[in-house]
Amino acid sequence: MGVDCGFAAPGIAIVSACADGTLEFIDGECIETERSAERESVATDDFRRISFIGNWLREASDTYRPDVVVLELPMSGARGAMAIKGMAYATAISVTVVQSYFNCKVLQLVSPYDSKRWCTLKVKAEKEEMIRAVSSIFPDITWPNLKKKKAIDVRKSEAIADSLAAILTFLRIKPLTISSQSVNP
Repeated sequence: MGVDCGFAAPGIAIVSACADGTLEFIDGECIETERSAERESVATDDFRRISFIGNWLREASDTYRPDVVVLELPMSGARGAMAIKGMAYATAISVTVVQSYFNCKVLQLVSPYDSKRWCTLKVKAEKEEMIRAVSSIFPDITWPNLKKKKAIDVRKSEAIADSLAAILTFLRIKPLTISSQSVNP
């Protein structure tokens, strides 16, 4: 399972490593935790959003029971206090839930820079470049669409693509062995 740790739009992706050394895309999802206009306070709204993400991650663990979890943690680069706070919350909730609730054999952290570099050969890849790179490895993915248009929802698709890129980055750095074969995308 790959997790794109985000506060406004976190994503997960599930793959299965096959005995022949290939990867099979199982599922991908992104949730959105927008700020509520009807909030009591910023703190109570942040609590609601954190709880929602934590419950979503626990449900994913119950559904998929991953052996390996790879977290793509947000890195520096945020300029405003709200963005910095969101990055801190995303990291804290993802690491805490995975460490305390998931029963995985391996927990690996990767940076967005490494994921972008491994998947696109660029450190600063655009969202669409990441989606294309991951699509070339998993061509059967159906990306989320915008509700009113026939175009893909880039925000949700990027979160799923980043989750898959985290898995691919982990496998390139530390290949898993299944039935005496390395799994390398």
